[in-house]
Amino acid sequence: MKTKHALFSLALALSFVPAAALACAGHGDDETTASTAPYGEVGLDEVAKLVQTKGATIVDANKAERYAAGHIPGAIHTRADENGKLTGAALPADKATKLVFYCHSEKCQASHMAAKAAVDAGYTNVFVFPAGITGWEKAGKATEKPTAAKPTAKGQG
Repeated sequence: MKTKHALFSLALALSFVPAAALACAGHGDDETTASTAPYGEVGLDEVAKLVQTKGATIVDANKAERYAAGHIPGAIHTRADENGKLTGAALPADKATKLVFYCHSEKCQASHMAAKAAVDAGYTNVFVFPAGITGWEKAGKATEKPTAAKPTAKGQG
């Protein structure tokens, strides 16, 4: 009797495994995996080439403080808000422009949220650079800081 009870319990437990696996497939509503995302992914070499050739709009989705501390050269700063709308620098008017979003690292979801918001806004050529600024810096790539207008010295002229 114990064997039948144990087998029944095992069968019952295993019947929930597929449902549990499906529930975890997207890591919850706030995260998106690359396989189900409505956008693609690009690696370090591709981003470096795009920066060099200006072949895409690079978008930093980090917090403003991180963007100010150093970002991928030429990157604009735009994030998705809690409602899934883009805030910050305006994206290009041409919805077919190649957009590459990044944030801190593979563990950060800000770039994914911003990329999804861009797709929702009608952009059709959207990618995420999962390694983010951490991967960029670890590879020894240069960063830049926002340039502020320099005050002119009084009395010079």
